[in-house]
Amino acid sequence: MKKILLITFIIILILGVTGYYLSTRISVRLFIAGKITTRQIFENEKSMGATVLFSKIKKGWIKYPLKGPMDSIWKYRIKRKGMNYFIVGAPKSIFSGYVERFNPKSKFYQAWFGCYTVLDEKGKAPYGFKNDNPVWKDFIKLAVEDQNAWLYTYGLKSPNTKITEQIKETKIIYFNGHKAFLSFWEGESRSDLNERGSISSDLNSLLGIPPKKHWNKIVKAHHKLMLKGFFIAWRESPYPATFCCYGCGVKFRTIDGKIIDTFEIIKKDLLEMAKGIKIKPIKKEV
Repeated sequence: MKKILLITFIIILILGVTGYYLSTRISVRLFIAGKITTRQIFENEKSMGATVLFSKIKKGWIKYPLKGPMDSIWKYRIKRKGMNYFIVGAPKSIFSGYVERFNPKSKFYQAWFGCYTVLDEKGKAPYGFKNDNPVWKDFIKLAVEDQNAWLYTYGLKSPNTKITEQIKETKIIYFNGHKAFLSFWEGESRSDLNERGSISSDLNSLLGIPPKKHWNKIVKAHHKLMLKGFFIAWRESPYPATFCCYGCGVKFRTIDGKIIDTFEIIKKDLLEMAKGIKIKPIKKEV
C-alpha cells in the first residue's frame, strides 16, 4: 500500500513539475493565448457580424492569430474603429525563450502577417475606397499607426515609420470570390529589438525577450530597416467593413555590412497565407 502511495505521489509530482515547466514556455503560452483569443468575440466583431480566420498558416509561424481592437491607436489620425488579426514567427522550439520575430538570423525577423478590419460609419464613405477603387494612402495610414504604436511599446520614444513607395501597379485579384486589389510597397522604419523588451509585461510574457548576447554582434538595438510588403484590400458583402490583408518582411544591414532581405524569402508564403483568409459570420447581438 505504501509503495502504491509513493508511486502515485511521484507521478503527481512529475506531472506537476512538467506542467509548471510547460506553462513557462513561450510556445505554450502562445498556443493558449491563441486558443483563448480565437474564441473571444470583441465588440467590433459583434458590430461587423464577423470575425477573421487564417486557414493556411505556413510552417514557422504561430498557429493561432492574436487579435485586438485598434480603436485607441486609430482614433486620432484615422478616426475609425476596427480590429487587427496578426501572427509572427513562432519560437524556434519549445525550449526557445522568444519568438523568431526577435531573431536577426531568422527569415521571420521583424516580419508580420495579418488582416485589418475597419468598420463603416454612418454618413461616411467606406474606409479606403473612392468610386470602388482603393485609396492606398488610407491603407498606409493603418500600417504606419500600427507600427509606430508597436515600436513605442518596445521603447522607441519617437517612432517615425514612413511608407512612401508603391513599387508595382495595383493588381486586381479575386479574393474568396470578391474583387480585391493588391499593391506592393516599401518604407522606412526601425526594429523593435532591444534588451529590455516591451513596456508591456503581457507582451514580454507572451513573446519573450531575447538575451542581448544573442543579437548584439549582428545588429544594434532599434536599428534602421526597410519594411517591404503588400496590402490586399477588399469589401465583402454583407459586412459593414473594409478588409485589408497585409504581409511584410524587412531589408536591413548587419553590423558587419551584410544586406539581408527577408521579404524576398517569405513573400511566396505570405501570399499563400493571404489566400487562406476567411471572413466567418458570427451572430449579431440585437
